[in-house]
Amino acid sequence: MTQQHTLQSFLSARYLREWAGDKVFGRGEDYYHENCVNLLNHTSQQAIAEVEGSQPYRVEWKLAGPTAMADCTCPAMPQYGFCKHAVALGLMLIDSSPPRENARKAHEPADHFSEKYPNIAGWVKDGWIEIGRDGNSTSLIRVLDEGGLPSVRKPIRAKNIPA
Repeated sequence: MTQQHTLQSFLSARYLREWAGDKVFGRGEDYYHENCVNLLNHTSQQAIAEVEGSQPYRVEWKLAGPTAMADCTCPAMPQYGFCKHAVALGLMLIDSSPPRENARKAHEPADHFSEKYPNIAGWVKDGWIEIGRDGNSTSLIRVLDEGGLPSVRKPIRAKNIPA
């Protein structure tokens, strides 16, 4: 088997359909064609996007050794192992031009959050933090690890927190 050097060269509609199954693939295809994918970061090895479903979900594709790995913050990913949001991002990547990494880095904004809140940013290495609301609580903080699994999800009470 030929070694893949980029995420985009690894992905194909056939692989997405095999991983997701026909029903989930079709739903992801609909999300892609309805322009529900907002690409946030794209390198030759990784892509991160927000996909608008019943709510916005963070989706990530990355090369992991000899294969590619998808992750999503939706409930389907941990329950079923794949989701329509990952399909939608995968299809977008297949149809997109390769990233120009030097241009992306030149325009990448400074990470003011981690400078201002180093303790919060330090909770996560190779993951992300979601701060906001969901249908079950007034506010939440969800810390997701590299695999996208919640490592902390606790309702918080809003107090006078300095901005």
